[in-house]
Amino acid sequence: FISWKFNLATFGVNALAGFIILPFIRLFFDKVLIPKTDLNSAIQNDRNVAAGLLEMTVLVCFAVILFFTMDFSLNF
Repeated sequence: FISWKFNLATFGVNALAGFIILPFIRLFFDKVLIPKTDLNSAIQNDRNVAAGLLEMTVLVCFAVILFFTMDFSLNF
């Protein structure tokens, strides 16, 4: 803990970066990794559980990588 101002500002920057980057990762995953199908329709209309689990896994893994990247950058 450094100060309330510094820690809240750092949290705000990190949260904003996460809110901006995560939707782009989902679009990247939807258009580049699975280009022949629409992920939204596969999950909603077809009730494809595997597509939902695959999307969840990619987003959670990227969120963990993003967390440790931001946490690591704060330590230096």
